[in-house]
Amino acid sequence: MPDSPTSSKTYTSPPMNFIKATLIREKNNYTAKLYNQKLKIPENYKDSMEKFYTGDGTEIMLGIRPIYIYISKPGENQIISGEVYVFEDVGESGILTVQIGDALIRVELSPGYSFKLGEKVNITFDLEKILIFNPTTGERIKPNYSKSAK
Repeated sequence: MPDSPTSSKTYTSPPMNFIKATLIREKNNYTAKLYNQKLKIPENYKDSMEKFYTGDGTEIMLGIRPIYIYISKPGENQIISGEVYVFEDVGESGILTVQIGDALIRVELSPGYSFKLGEKVNITFDLEKILIFNPTTGERIKPNYSKSAK
């Protein structure tokens, strides 16, 4: 049945971002290298990364939802820089697509933002919400949970 003139369409959030990265071990920590930029892998992934790591150059796939990516200011920790590819104002929110290398990363923002095509922007990820996948099998690499967690 076609939509009636009075029916309203509902807004749905953009799908999860999937970003190819290279895993690097630096001392006892792991870092994801994204197009010559680095993002520290959360500490709770350390044991899983130790098992998965096969040397510098090990590929991983990062997954993060657009609502867990934020615009950041220069000088903040864990920022990734890119350029505005497109910005869509969808009323109750805005969808910013940032180009980093050949990756397009979608960011869901609250109202009030405005961007120009090609503008430089800095984004940061909520590292507690990041997911890591084996890019070959698609399987999720799970974080380590404390022994008291079930």
